[in-house]
Amino acid sequence: MSGQISIRKAMDDYLAICAVRLRPMTMCIQRGYLQHHFLEWLVARRVFDLRAVTSQHLEEYRVFLTTAEHRWRDGTRKIAACTRVERFVSVRRFFAWCVRTRLLIVDPAATIVARSRNDGSQRTFSPKRK
Repeated sequence: MSGQISIRKAMDDYLAICAVRLRPMTMCIQRGYLQHHFLEWLVARRVFDLRAVTSQHLEEYRVFLTTAEHRWRDGTRKIAACTRVERFVSVRRFFAWCVRTRLLIVDPAATIVARSRNDGSQRTFSPKRK
């Protein structure tokens, strides 16, 4: 392949397809997870080409989600565990779609799997062990 594949354009295409089968509110949430959170995070790291995203980037994003805070009433607080998982699952679905549509050959998110915690708390994501 030659040239760059814009992450923003690929996300727009993906979200346009999702809009057909998702409810408007769900679509709004997915758009926020991908475009307002993940895409902005990538742009801050100067990653604009879809093929430049690596599993290392996704692992860094996963770690970022565990430390990210949002405004809450009079201060800030960390993102809830279930919200972190939902945001990361949205990113994984996007990359799976990129592979299905042949925008990417290899899914960078495929090396990161969900793991359950035995203490009953929410699941988290970690790199696959070899």
